[in-house]
Amino acid sequence: MLRAFEATITSGSTAQLTDILSSDIRLTTDSNGKASAVLRVLEGEEVLAVLERAHTWWKGCTWTITDLCGGRGATIPTSSPDSTPSCSYETTRELSPQVLPWPPRRGSTEMGRIVVSDNVSLDGVIQDPAGDEGFARGGWVGPIKDRREVNRLTLDEALRTEALLLGRRSYQWLAARWPSRTGELADRINSLPKYIVSSTVENPTWMNATVLKGDVFNEVSRLKQQLNGEIVIWASFRLVRTLMEHDLVDELRLKIYPVVLGAGERLFGETSDKKPMRLVGVQAVDGDIAFLTYQRVRDA
Repeated sequence: MLRAFEATITSGSTAQLTDILSSDIRLTTDSNGKASAVLRVLEGEEVLAVLERAHTWWKGCTWTITDLCGGRGATIPTSSPDSTPSCSYETTRELSPQVLPWPPRRGSTEMGRIVVSDNVSLDGVIQDPAGDEGFARGGWVGPIKDRREVNRLTLDEALRTEALLLGRRSYQWLAARWPSRTGELADRINSLPKYIVSSTVENPTWMNATVLKGDVFNEVSRLKQQLNGEIVIWASFRLVRTLMEHDLVDELRLKIYPVVLGAGERLFGETSDKKPMRLVGVQAVDGDIAFLTYQRVRDA
């Protein structure tokens, strides 16, 4: 069974944590100058690796390990360089739908990451989820306004996004709807930088939109070098297929709806080779949607 752990690192020195932690893990400091940071990891080798790093690097810090799914936790002091990290668990809390977001990125943040974030059916169809594109089996997500947790996930993702990357058709669909909308989500989406992969779009009118007209591989590779953060793709299945083929996708965030459509455009197409992925997040959303997060396995 997949389980997730939350590690809270506490130290008297902010600099000590800053030296080791990647910059996308948020630090906090209390009134006494004590620093802490939160990292979420999965059960198995990653948990062992985290404990080993705590033992080796953060001597003098205290780690509190909480099993988010089973509600078990323990405090692990790491002051002794000769002690072996271990823990015994006691019940602390249960996992709620909003407790476990996507795992934070580890390592350098000097390069952008391509994140595909889409709604799909059980059989992988992505076409016309809202039902306003003329597809006979469209509208399979139901009224989004009634999906409180989905709306929260969408806003959270938009707030952490550095830029949107879109194909032509998805750009035109979104640009015909979002500029006239108001509210926190609309304000965020409208203000985000948007990069459109297209050879035909000229003079885009949506705020902060830029057209990428060159070779897709070169343009997106350059974009990843220029930006620092998450470059999120919504819809745009043709673009997704191209980027998957060229190994430019770093993460998949799929909200899987409980319906088999049996027809329609699917998110993934044929590739020249297999594309191994690693499951890093599982969450039930609004009762019947499976929210799965995968990261690309580069060395498989």
